Amino acid sequence: MEPWTSKKRGRPSNAAVRRAQIADVFISVVAERGFEGATLPEVARQLDVSPGLLHHHFADKDELVAVAVERLALRLELRAEQRLRHAKTPAQQLRALVAAWLAVDDDADPEGVRAWAAFESAAQGNECVRAVIDVLLPRARGRFVDGLAAARPSWSPVRRERVATALLFAVEGALRVGTASSLLAPGDAVDAVLALVDALDGEAS
Repeated sequence: MEPWTSKKRGRPSNAAVRRAQIADVFISVVAERGFEGATLPEVARQLDVSPGLLHHHFADKDELVAVAVERLALRLELRAEQRLRHAKTPAQQLRALVAAWLAVDDDADPEGVRAWAAFESAAQGNECVRAVIDVLLPRARGRFVDGLAAARPSWSPVRRERVATALLFAVEGALRVGTASSLLAPGDAVDAVLALVDALDGEAS
């Protein structure tokens, strides 16, 4: 399956490790304070370093955003890979992909969910955030297409593409609803999203 992230893994340099550490703290601040509240001075304060050190690693907030969103995508990919290792059937694999986004078990990432929702809200008025998310979401949709190809082999490619898009929209909606209201009870989101696929089984292709 196509991964959410595009970068090859290897032994990172010290600078890359430090950039990742800064990006992870930035994610935490975004999750806590929102995108606008996640200023470089606040990130520097939480790292107990000078703002100048941040500028040594990142030219501006936009560059930090790009790395942070990629880090969030990596966290998502790692959760998906872990769940897929325990999935024995195509249906279980599809559930694993959805659960990587929405599950609230011990492997959940509530901080990442809050940060992702904040980034997506910011994308409406920030071209940099939007550009990064526009790259990552099609990769996520590709994973759903692959999952549907295995779980629903009788469906046409066009149908799988459309349902994968609907799955992505449903997941994104569940993330936003889950962070903004109590409409979805904890743990209900995965079953609610997968019910969409089950409901379409009886539809004509």
